[in-house]
Amino acid sequence: MRYDYDVFADYHQITLEDCDGGMPKGDDSPERANQIGEAVSALLNPEAFARHLGVYRGVICILTARNTDVPLVVELHATAPQENLSEWDHVVEASIETPSGCLVVSGGAGMFECRPAMHVAPGTYRVRVCFGAVYTISDDGMEGEDRYRVVLWPSPAADTVVVHTTGDDAW
Repeated sequence: MRYDYDVFADYHQITLEDCDGGMPKGDDSPERANQIGEAVSALLNPEAFARHLGVYRGVICILTARNTDVPLVVELHATAPQENLSEWDHVVEASIETPSGCLVVSGGAGMFECRPAMHVAPGTYRVRVCFGAVYTISDDGMEGEDRYRVVLWPSPAADTVVVHTTGDDAW
């Protein structure tokens, strides 16, 4: 299954999140504020910026090269696809839990939700995030041919790892 999105990557962020989990939801209690702080610290820490991907329970945050609309393709596979990663500038793999069996893409720290939502079997998935043409960005950061691809397949949880990169990653 393939989904094509044009996502407003406000704050250079696109999130893929479990529909019922992920970022803390609820009232404006101090407990929720602490949970949000914990999530943001996990998603936007120095390690996340270094690999261009933040990870938190039920959420991945793609840190894009541009702060504007960007193309995103999401593909669901039954097993890990064998592919040549050399066409991409940067590739990172992580794991995401989706207990609800529903995933949603959004930009702007979750404020600009994209449709349709994706329905998958509840469980843990490996996520391969591919960053392409990130070195085509104009000096003002508004123009470019950058593109993003997310591939998911059922898999036990594993560490987040950069599996391929070119250049200096200073984009």
